[in-house]
Amino acid sequence: MKKIALFAALFATLGLAVVAVEPAQAINVFPTCGTDTGSTVCSATTDKLFGAGSIWNRILTTFTYIIGAISVLMIIIGGIRYVTSNGDQNSITSAKNTILYSVIGLIVAILAYAIVSFVIINIG
Repeated sequence: MKKIALFAALFATLGLAVVAVEPAQAINVFPTCGTDTGSTVCSATTDKLFGAGSIWNRILTTFTYIIGAISVLMIIIGGIRYVTSNGDQNSITSAKNTILYSVIGLIVAILAYAIVSFVIINIG
């Protein structure tokens, strides 16, 4: 048993020694920002206000994802309320309205995204 523990300690030490042999070096991630403005690394310094890769386009995309997630969550909640309504007509109507308005809200959000995205891209 002592031999197994000794070999395990030896291999662990050798493994750490092999990993520690390579020294850490700093990397310059902005070497070509002056000439290459299309790179993804330098895009933070050359962001446009309007256009295809603009700040407004990213904000719009983020809000659309949030609205989509909320709509899907509300559809799930409406479905759970529909299943647990126990035949009560008021609960069934309320659950159906929740699902209906969530789907309508999702459609409106998608159409708004399409229209605003079209306008933002064509402005830049």
